[in-house]
Amino acid sequence: MHKIGVIAGRNDPAGFGIAQALRTMPIAEAGISVHVTDKDILMYDGVEREADADLLIFASKHSSKEGRPTFSCHVAGNWGEAKSGGTSRELCVAPAIFLKSMFLALKECATGVPHEVTLEATHHGPFVKTPSLFVEIGSTEEEWGNEKNAKVVASAILQAVSSPPFPLIGAIPSLTIAVGLGGPHYCSQFNKIQLGERVAIGHVCPKHHLHLLDKQALAQAWERTTPKPDFFLLDWKGLGKEKQRIVGLLKESGFPFRRADEF
Repeated sequence: MHKIGVIAGRNDPAGFGIAQALRTMPIAEAGISVHVTDKDILMYDGVEREADADLLIFASKHSSKEGRPTFSCHVAGNWGEAKSGGTSRELCVAPAIFLKSMFLALKECATGVPHEVTLEATHHGPFVKTPSLFVEIGSTEEEWGNEKNAKVVASAILQAVSSPPFPLIGAIPSLTIAVGLGGPHYCSQFNKIQLGERVAIGHVCPKHHLHLLDKQALAQAWERTTPKPDFFLLDWKGLGKEKQRIVGLLKESGFPFRRADEF
């Protein structure tokens, strides 16, 4: 059985609520252990040394200026300067198939709940070497402290982890693996694709960070995605003024790419 560590901050009402909800569920049977820390999990680099696991799930609150109710998931890492934890220009390992499973489980478990379910682009810390992702409740104190929301996310975690075959390792023949480039932070184009049966998306670099990409950053996003990607997936309209440069970098580096509107 693979080991899954859920990490939550004691001072984060959303993360702590998710941890408490998980503790009422049959998590041991699924290989899940819950770790609550007094530290800010965005700043908790190297947490894998204290939480022995094959996969880390960071349970957290999500904030936004719009304050819209959301359940979201994404991979950690910084395309540029590390302003909210982690290491500048370092990405964590993106478990693409599990991220898809988490997204689909959130969609299913949130049925009837007035929250948007969305992927987010790769952003913030901490920096860890174990495959990991964030799952979050947004976007105001009212949503963070809501026990029903915590139960939705906890149920989704358990469902995603329990989905056979275990989606962290190996490939699933029917799925291709992609790194997303372009579009908004909330990944409107990639959300539609993630709902389908053909593609699992790991890291996403949004339009507002494309100017930070070079050959090294593209190679890192490719190498730190598991299973190995099949192509970069381009939100064609969402590449903006960086379109020609990004396509040129991909061709020069020999990376295959597909347009999102093909799917």
